[in-house]
Amino acid sequence: MTKDEFIKTLRNNEIFSGLGIGELEVLWPVAREQVFHDGEMITRAGEPADHVYAIVDGTFESTDERMVRRLGSTRGGPGIFLGVTPLAGAQTWTVSTRARGQVQAMVFPLAELKKMLHSDAGAGYIIMRRVAQNLLKRL
Repeated sequence: MTKDEFIKTLRNNEIFSGLGIGELEVLWPVAREQVFHDGEMITRAGEPADHVYAIVDGTFESTDERMVRRLGSTRGGPGIFLGVTPLAGAQTWTVSTRARGQVQAMVFPLAELKKMLHSDAGAGYIIMRRVAQNLLKRL
């Protein structure tokens, strides 16, 4: 993926869509592209949340196996951000997420993303406001 494709992709993501080009360019060096194959686990409930994911293409299914909340099973696809609870402070994944077919994602080390949030107050505000809105929808 080129830098321009990366920026276009993140502009269509539920968490990053409010950021400017300069703010998105800061994320380019720390992101990597990853493909998950059908049935492959993207996240596992209870495991450390060291990375977060911006879904570029494909469909996934998330389940709350520990029944922390009544999620049951939820499907999602392009534009979704997996990592709202880690950005909000959770140390581990609260749900398990499995690829349904091939899933392409941009992967960000959580520590690097948090550094960016602290170093750029404007971008940090936009992202954390979106995180809060996302969490409120779940209540």
